[in-house]
Amino acid sequence: MDVKQHNAYIRNEMAGPKIKQFMDLILNRIEGYVIKNLSGRVLKVRTGRLRSAVTTSVKVKGAAVEGSVGIVGGGGAVEKIANVWEFTGRKKFFLTPKNKKALSFMAGGKRVFSKGHWIPGERPRPFISPAFDKATPYIYALHAKRFAKIFNFNIEIRVGD
Repeated sequence: MDVKQHNAYIRNEMAGPKIKQFMDLILNRIEGYVIKNLSGRVLKVRTGRLRSAVTTSVKVKGAAVEGSVGIVGGGGAVEKIANVWEFTGRKKFFLTPKNKKALSFMAGGKRVFSKGHWIPGERPRPFISPAFDKATPYIYALHAKRFAKIFNFNIEIRVGD
């Protein structure tokens, strides 16, 4: 699975320590929004593995600085789950026992047995792109206040390449 699928990027065409500082500042803000989305606002926390895989990265490439916030590491399963929740959701499916004759689970305080049953589908619940949407006004305001007057540069924001 391509990790870029759940990264969002901010890019500008000027490199330098002040620009890198600007990128660090806004990416940390976005990372905080993503983590809040993974802490119950969008998805309920079960293990915390997805939330702990949220990372930021700032790279200087020639005369440009590129920063990203995304899901990296945690194994292929975490990246697959991130992709499902961010983009596709889950289709309904029929759950059947693999190694036994019936499924066994508790429902309404009683033990229930089943040869199989339907698990309902779920819509996607994006957590990275809404964080960028929420942070975009902050980014442009910060850009206008602190950096545009000094350096005269433009920023480009894109999600999901």
